[in-house]
Amino acid sequence: MQDGKHARGAGADAGATPLPRAGDRGAADYHDAADLYPQVSWLAAPDGTVQGFNRQWLEMTGFSADAPGGDSWRAAQHPADLPGLERAWRQAITSGEPLDLEHRIGTGDGRWRWMRTRARPQRDPGGRILRWYGVTEDIEPQRRARALLAGQKEALELAASGAALARVLERLARAACEQIDEDAGAAILLRDPADGLLHFAASWGLDAAYAIDFAQAAVGPDEPSCGLSAYTGEPVFVADITQDPLWTPRREQAAAHGIRACWSKPITTLAGEVVGTMALYPPTTRLPGDDELEPLRLLARAAAVVIEREREAAERALTERRLAESERRLRTVFTAIDEGYALCEMVLDDEGRPLDYRFLEVNPRFEAMTGLHDAAGRRAYEMVPTLEPHWRETYGRVALGGEPLRFENVSQVLGRWFEVFATPVEPRGRFALVFRDVSARRRAEAALLESERRFRTMADGVEAMIWVTDAGGGVEFINRAYVQFFGLDAKRLSGPGWQQILHPEDMAAYVAAFMAALQARGPFHARARARHASGVWRWLDSSATPRLDEQGRFIGHVGVSYDITELAATQLALREADRRKDRFIATLSHELRNPLAPIRNAAELLAAPALPPERRNWAAEVIKRQVGHVAALLDDLLDLSRINAGKLVLKRSLTTLGAVVEAAVEAARPLVDDGGHELRLQVPQPDTALSVDVIRLVQVLTNLLTNAAKYTDRGGRIELDAGVVDQQLVIAVRDDGIGLEAEALGSVFGMFAQVQGERDRAQGGLGIGLALVKGLVELHGGSVAVASEGRGRGSEFLVCIPLPAVAPAVAAGPAATPGAALRVLVVDDHVDAADTLAMLLRLAGHEVQVVHDATAALEAGAAFRPQVALLDIGLPGIDGHELARRVRAQAWGRSMRLVALTGWGQPGDRRRAAEAGFDEHLVKPVDPERLDAALRA
Repeated sequence: MQDGKHARGAGADAGATPLPRAGDRGAADYHDAADLYPQVSWLAAPDGTVQGFNRQWLEMTGFSADAPGGDSWRAAQHPADLPGLERAWRQAITSGEPLDLEHRIGTGDGRWRWMRTRARPQRDPGGRILRWYGVTEDIEPQRRARALLAGQKEALELAASGAALARVLERLARAACEQIDEDAGAAILLRDPADGLLHFAASWGLDAAYAIDFAQAAVGPDEPSCGLSAYTGEPVFVADITQDPLWTPRREQAAAHGIRACWSKPITTLAGEVVGTMALYPPTTRLPGDDELEPLRLLARAAAVVIEREREAAERALTERRLAESERRLRTVFTAIDEGYALCEMVLDDEGRPLDYRFLEVNPRFEAMTGLHDAAGRRAYEMVPTLEPHWRETYGRVALGGEPLRFENVSQVLGRWFEVFATPVEPRGRFALVFRDVSARRRAEAALLESERRFRTMADGVEAMIWVTDAGGGVEFINRAYVQFFGLDAKRLSGPGWQQILHPEDMAAYVAAFMAALQARGPFHARARARHASGVWRWLDSSATPRLDEQGRFIGHVGVSYDITELAATQLALREADRRKDRFIATLSHELRNPLAPIRNAAELLAAPALPPERRNWAAEVIKRQVGHVAALLDDLLDLSRINAGKLVLKRSLTTLGAVVEAAVEAARPLVDDGGHELRLQVPQPDTALSVDVIRLVQVLTNLLTNAAKYTDRGGRIELDAGVVDQQLVIAVRDDGIGLEAEALGSVFGMFAQVQGERDRAQGGLGIGLALVKGLVELHGGSVAVASEGRGRGSEFLVCIPLPAVAPAVAAGPAATPGAALRVLVVDDHVDAADTLAMLLRLAGHEVQVVHDATAALEAGAAFRPQVALLDIGLPGIDGHELARRVRAQAWGRSMRLVALTGWGQPGDRRRAAEAGFDEHLVKPVDPERLDAALRA
């Protein structure tokens, strides 16, 4: 043997000694017959030296029978068996006793096979041993058969005894190794249905690390032996894994465990399911022999049987556990369920009709729900003789008719309502009851019906529209107010029908909000226009709260809708007013900044030392004109505010129609001329006497004329007609300007109103001129109207003011005369305002002293003794009102003329000034003529 293999070929050392060809007659006779034996036969000398083999030796081992030498037979022996064989052979030679021994010999195909060698001596008449005759018989098939049967038997016995599956499979792996080579290794891998992989289950002849390195294997066409065999369901034999490409990923692991070849056999059940593989690892690189295939098939089949039995046992145990668990749960449920349970059998009379029923088994809830104790084994009508007959009749139909029944009924005797499920059970005549005491629910339902009746009565008694929907948004209830408002009943509003009452422009948003509330099972709120029963669209404000049942489940909404048409109109008007206010503030800011630019520029020019007198005069005029513009803006605002508050009082005086028209034309002439317009006047009776507030009426006509000039293209025509018609002063102002759209006619007299898209034509204005016109005309008891044929067709404003039946006479008033110079004290914390006012007063010839707070004013008054004091109201520390009271408390101030000079001009401001002791109240900026008049009053 070399490296565990026996050597083949001829040679002095390796060859076998042939049977002798010459010698005594016995040897020759043996030689002639030996080649005819089916076994290996051999001949040895008395001392044990082998002298030759027959031809079967060469066929079995591959050693030449013609080679000389007597010890070469040792090379064919298995290394593990050789020492024992030599000892037994020596003992036989020494004792002369026959030899009978089993051992392994290496065959020509590289395998070890078990042999039985027997030898007996041939003796001469004197008993001396002449030679030994030996026979070596191949007993490998018998040994394998015995080992196979033993392995299968032990494995099945282990399985039958309840041994672990791994132990049973290990015995089969061992039996597989015994079939091919005791030095071989074997492993069994089982397929897991959960992941589809092969997992290590048992092995024999392999080290412990194998179970770790080969713990699992994938199944597929590109996997090594076991994975491929499990995939195809066919054996896969690899003689040399170093030459097999599918083993490349695991070649190093295989080498580490001494694996050189691999024979994989699928483990297949009778149903054809591959449940695993059996892997055999022979110690040499070779394929299985024909005599090895059948044992491997039988062992794989035995493994399949064991695995199937294990599965069946596991499934049976699982089924038994589940059944036991099910029974335990059923028993637990039977005992613990809230429902009552009873197993009963019908008791029939002689004619086979239901007479009574006996309780065979009841659970604890039965007693709690019925009040019947110790009912098992007793009859119902024995326990409760007055029990209603309908119970036995109903149960009789179930038990004898074979059909289950679910129903609710009341037992007046027991004082309870029951919900019952009755079903027939075997044998015939028996039935089972599962029931609940629903008395509380019945009482709740009755209370609910009463509550709903009260709710409907209450809902029909309120003016608001009340509605109720289900969980899907369908209408369940609407009150009388809802029906009256829409003229529709609940049937016509069912499903999505309620959407038909919504305005098309509002429907999508309203429905989306409602569907979102349904989905979220939350509150709902939305506004939309809806069609009233009269066909008019009305604004509705709708709110709803989710409805929940006793278990907290959403069952719909309850809602209320209010008609808010008037409120919506008011809110719209407020938003429009707010929009106009914002536009007015922006315009006012613009209008106040416009005059500031020329005023500032003129002031800078006046500061220039080399400014010619004519330019100085021009700059002064610019300042005066722009200040007048600002003052006019403020006066208009104050007038409009007074009109709206009802605080403006007309100061009527006698004048003529011509004087009013002349004054208005004079005021509007600059703007008319700047536009290149033609102004035509028609005043047939200019001397018509009027008793009006001259300033306010001139203000009305001026606003109308300037409005016409602004909104007429350059070179246009403006007409003013004024006269008396039917005891009314009628004044018409017409132009051929841009005109008005029909929808604008009703809004031009509103606060801050300006024609949309024509702001650039306003040429400076706050949008309050026409509102002021309307207010002033109405204060005179008259009215103003506007007419236009449309865009580009001009406009006409018509003012009508009633006149008294008797025309008043107009008398001329006395002319004013200039007065003497005065001592004037100016008190204002605004230094520039105080100094510029003092300069104007000094230019008028007055003696002036200026101070900037109340304390200095009292000191200056005591020393300067002014005749007139001009006091600002908003002084720091002591305000103008308190200063006036303190001045009046001084001897030198009691007869002094006190004039309030302030930016506050409301009637309340004037009243407070008079109460503080002021003689006059002037609003900044003050016209010089008005100031002079106040000084000399």
